[in-house]
Amino acid sequence: MTAGSGIMHQEMPTGNAKGQMHGFQLWANLPAALKMTAPRYQDV
Repeated sequence: MTAGSGIMHQEMPTGNAKGQMHGFQLWANLPAALKMTAPRYQDV
């Protein structure tokens, strides 16, 4: 996901019976020239 000029993002992960959750997120700061780019999603 590229937030760009603004996407509201919220997630509520759920774990297994032991309370374990699997996954990761990587957040990167956009260069100043791209801060107001159009928001978009990309599946990986």
